[in-house]
Amino acid sequence: MNGFAWPECVYVLRHGQTDWNVEHRLQGHSDIPLNSVGKQQARVLGEKLRGELGPSAGAFEYYSSPLVRAHDTMRIVMDCLGDAGPSIVIDKRLVELGFGDWEGKTFSELRQIEPVEVENRFKDKWHYRKHNGENYEILWQRVRPFFSSLVRKSVVVCHSGVIRVLLSRLEGRALDELEKQDVPQDKILRLTRDTILWI
Repeated sequence: MNGFAWPECVYVLRHGQTDWNVEHRLQGHSDIPLNSVGKQQARVLGEKLRGELGPSAGAFEYYSSPLVRAHDTMRIVMDCLGDAGPSIVIDKRLVELGFGDWEGKTFSELRQIEPVEVENRFKDKWHYRKHNGENYEILWQRVRPFFSSLVRKSVVVCHSGVIRVLLSRLEGRALDELEKQDVPQDKILRLTRDTILWI
């Protein structure tokens, strides 16, 4: 798909919920843990994945962002899979889009402090970069080599920004359109050589 030589199947999961998700705070590189709902969501993901993979779970490779909300989601998923075999590979390229000095704040708060900068960011999310943060172009340049390197069937736990920028490139859709799309924390994105499906 769109320049990627995919393995037979790649499953991409967003981490479970955190308190900052509930409060709509920008997390980015901040290491915020799962809350109780997030842990339950991770179990739901694990049960779904177990149903998908069955006895073939050991044939997959397992990758996670190093941030605790992603890594703990993957550990709960692996517990549901049982003795899947391979260990979790931590890859720092999978961390969320960095918001720099804006992390920990909501856009409602930022609009009170820096309304012009917030408007500039929403006009061009792909290129806007300020406040020691990243833009989506930087994120894409970071995650593309990771996804391009996959050669075996894989399970990947990462973040909504990573998933959005991946879908934007795979589907040829505008990022603004994808930012309006929900990236659920209790569903799995299944990518094959010719299909993209949320399950």
